[in-house]
Order: sequence, then structure tokens, then C-alpha cells
Amino acid sequence: MRNFLHHLFLPRHTNNFRARILHASALAILAFALFTSAISVQYLKTTHSQVLGISYSINIQDLLNETNKKRVENGFPALVLNDQLTQAAQGKAAHMMANHYWAHFAPDGTTPWQFIKNAGYDYVYAGENLAKGFTESDSVVTAWMNSPSHRENILSQKYNEIGFAILEGNLDGEETVLVVQMFGSRNDGVISSKPAEPEVQIQKTEKLAVVPEASEKVLKEQVVNDPIIDSKTVTKSLGIFLVLFLVAILLIDLLIVERKKIPRIAGHNLDHIILFILFGLFMILESSSGIL
Repeated sequence: MRNFLHHLFLPRHTNNFRARILHASALAILAFALFTSAISVQYLKTTHSQVLGISYSINIQDLLNETNKKRVENGFPALVLNDQLTQAAQGKAAHMMANHYWAHFAPDGTTPWQFIKNAGYDYVYAGENLAKGFTESDSVVTAWMNSPSHRENILSQKYNEIGFAILEGNLDGEETVLVVQMFGSRNDGVISSKPAEPEVQIQKTEKLAVVPEASEKVLKEQVVNDPIIDSKTVTKSLGIFLVLFLVAILLIDLLIVERKKIPRIAGHNLDHIILFILFGLFMILESSSGIL
């Protein structure tokens, strides 16, 4: 067993002075195993989401509370949750998921304002914030508040009502959760003005929820998934482990070759090490969440 491990991980005469695991054939087997694993993970996510899936918990009550908390902290009145704006937000979320796009304006030309009008909301001003890939309500609102344009929407004096939609699904091959925030103020006999440009924002809130027009069913609507294994965490952890493993093997190989002055025609370990490190950093920093 010891000789086998040395043959597999250390450069020596039995493997032509290059760790067997770094040979092209071994790397091909490793790549095939990773490909097979990726397919298996995707299958489990689709068929057994309670076992393997994305862990998240987002609800309208928390989104409303977090949004209104930020408004009150900045001297603005709390927004009222409106069923028609919530219906409009749900329509927009479903349209994005069905047509696989992530934008304020759909590829077919559909605008955010069309969803609001279709819900029967006669607005003077209207706005929109979008978010995807977040796992908690407060992180959504925080992201919006950290963006000047989305923050402007949340703190705008033009709006007095709000609606939300939360939708889980597959967007362009990625399992994610969409959050849509619709703002509005209704036309009370005033000449309708041009709606404000859509924005996007996110922030944390706790209290101050105003709900006179919203049904209890809408308010309690939430998207929750608590699988046994969080696929996003597992996938990233395995990827980082593999990168570190290969970097370690390459470093050992490089040190032994340099120390023993083993001549080698090919094999630029240092270049490979740098490449793997950069790839690992990309995996650590990469995030599928975003706002619009």
C-alpha cells in the first residue's frame, strides 16, 4: 500500500519521475469522475430536493419589515403592502422564470409597468427592484440599500404602496430564488405622470409593517427549502478541496524534482500551480446572487 501511494503521489522511477495522479490518463479519469458526479448532483437536486438542494428562507413579512424599517430610519413613512402590486410582482417573477431572462425589460419588449397595469393598479408613479440568488430576506434588503439606485427606490417619497414576489425555480440552468419588489402610488384623479425608471435594492428590517390592504395569505407567503445537504455549499467545498489537493501534489512534485535535480523535458508545475490557485480564488469569490 505504501509503495502504491508513493507511486500515485510522488515522482519516482516507477512513474517516470512524475506522480501518477498527474499523468494524462489519471487526470482524464478524474475529469470523468467529476463529470459523472455533477450529473448525479443535478439529478438528486431535481428529484430529491429535500435531500440535496439550495438552503434558503425568504418571506414577504420580513421583506416588508426590513424595507419599512429603512424608510422610517430615514424619516419617510412606511409603505403599505398592496395585493395588486404583489400580483404584478408575481407576474413579473413568473415571466422571467418562464422566459429565462434577468432584466427589468423582457427580451420581447414587456415592461415592468405592463404587469402593474394588468393587475389593475392605476398608478401615478411606479418602480421595481429585482434580486436573485439570496438565501435570507435581510440580505436581500441589505444588498438593495447598498446600491444607490435601489436605495433611491426604497426611500422615494413618490411611493406609498409596495408589493413583493418570491419565486424559486430554474433560471438559465441555475436553481435560484427570484425576489421582485414593486413600488407604486395610485392615481387619485390626478393626471398620470410618466413612471419612474425601475431600480433594484435590498435591506434588512424588523418592525413597522403596514398591512391594511394585504390578505393574510399574501403576507405569510414565503419560499423555504431546508434540504439535508446544501448543494451550493457542498459543490463549492468539493471544488476548493480538489483545487487545493492538486496544488499540493504539484508543489510536492516540484520540490522533489528540484531537490533531486531530476531532468524533465515537459511539466511546468509552477504555471499549473498559479492557474489552479487563480481558479480556486475564482470559486471562493464567485457568487450567483445579484440585484437589478
